[in-house]
Amino acid sequence: MPESSISHEYWQHFLDEAQLDAEQQQLWEARLSHAATNNRYPVTALASILNDLIVNTNLPQLGLSVGKRMHLNQWGDIAHIMLSSCTIAEALSMTIDHEDLINGAIYTQILEDGDWVQHRVSFPELDDHKLAAPLVERDLASTL
Repeated sequence: MPESSISHEYWQHFLDEAQLDAEQQQLWEARLSHAATNNRYPVTALASILNDLIVNTNLPQLGLSVGKRMHLNQWGDIAHIMLSSCTIAEALSMTIDHEDLINGAIYTQILEDGDWVQHRVSFPELDDHKLAAPLVERDLASTL
């Protein structure tokens, strides 16, 4: 199975939020460009370089900051599904059913235990959960 990929636009949101000057932005773009295919990046390459960007810019909240500036309609077709749902539970359920429209690298589960509901998100291709954190934070913050 081929590795999942993430769009250039997704990566660009992080670069824009990091407020790099033009030269710095080109350097970060160059680090990832070798891995690009059809303007998309393998999730493992993007997550690793994103982690380096966060460390080098000292912006541990970068994923949340990016998501905060996004509007749900930037999610494309899946946003219409979410916005037309009657409840949060329905929106989550429908989103999970169609999560491949958002990102083929993500795996989401809703686990219910009595009164508790856990929304578990993972990136199976990433061995280190720290690499997935800014990706999950971005998506979560963009829905709030």
